[in-house]
Amino acid sequence: METTTEHKCPACGAPLHFDPNSQLLVCDYCGNKFTIAQVEAAEADQSEEAKEAAETQEAKPSEIAFDWGDYKANLSGEKLEGTKIFECKSCGASIETDATTMALTCPYCHNNTVLNEVATGGLKPNKIIPFKFTKDKLPGILRSFYWQKKLLPRNFFTANKVGEPIGVYVPFWLFDTKLSGDAVFSAKKTRSYTKGDYRYHETKHYDVNRSGSLSFKQVPVDASKKMDNELMDSLEPFNYSELVDFDNRYLAGYCADRFDRSPDEELPRAKDRMTRTAEKHFSKTISGYSDVKIKNCNYTTENPSVIYAMVPAYIFECNYEGKKYQYAVNGQTGKIVGELPIDKKKAKFWYWFMFLMTGGLTAFIMLLLQIIF
Repeated sequence: METTTEHKCPACGAPLHFDPNSQLLVCDYCGNKFTIAQVEAAEADQSEEAKEAAETQEAKPSEIAFDWGDYKANLSGEKLEGTKIFECKSCGASIETDATTMALTCPYCHNNTVLNEVATGGLKPNKIIPFKFTKDKLPGILRSFYWQKKLLPRNFFTANKVGEPIGVYVPFWLFDTKLSGDAVFSAKKTRSYTKGDYRYHETKHYDVNRSGSLSFKQVPVDASKKMDNELMDSLEPFNYSELVDFDNRYLAGYCADRFDRSPDEELPRAKDRMTRTAEKHFSKTISGYSDVKIKNCNYTTENPSVIYAMVPAYIFECNYEGKKYQYAVNGQTGKIVGELPIDKKKAKFWYWFMFLMTGGLTAFIMLLLQIIF
């Protein structure tokens, strides 16, 4: 049976949850609010035995924050498959969950639980961005998202069933490195001239070489197989200046997953993002040519480093006419992404409307030209 941690109110002993609005831990029963430091101090003062246990845990190498070098040396062979069973300290229930789940709510007594062996054990995140708003703000965010969508079915607002939002901390790798190398761009120069009775159009093709290096800081890549990569990429940007040191009390009241993609697996994805940025940067230095396109490139990363961070997101589904649509909301900025249904009749109407408007405008211009000339 794996060990768990439940953060209780110092005043009445009821469960605490992290409140994004006040950035405090709030008691679900008596309503008292506490800072992270206050709860930490209260938990440390509960008993001399608890103090000794905490000091012992702090002395263990397994409690240090994530270190890429240590991970590669000691933990690269760890198996993450399967499930684990945890015992709820409040009601004694056995909870079976995915091996990478870091925090959850007991389905029996609804106490907020942090799973120690996943949140620590050499895998404790370095940083976290706490949630900035509560889920009661989501209906307004969702309405704003719907509002300007002209192709939504007319009955979508009444027939759409919105599922319960889940606040989840998603594991991310944030890479720092220098990208160095060279790139070859294809480019053109064109000119037109008249010679004798003929008009000539000349096109010359060139290979343009660029080389250099760019430094990158906190290039994000999500580290969870459960989360769709495109969905998480679309939720960016996060404001990483608001990263704070990880404390599992921020997880109280939310779900959280440990990474199940290693930094070694995800470094190529980060390098791809950096490469695209480098290509755009180098292409902007090319002037005097037209139709500039990347031809080939060769970049290497120098001394990459990484930190393990948790970022906030609300995940929920909408069920419309038997189909589920998944949405994600950035728990820091409120940005929302996801697929929306399209009314085929509306889409057809707008297509023909734009076609006729464009065609009518063209016909009007042609007629005007005929009248003038």
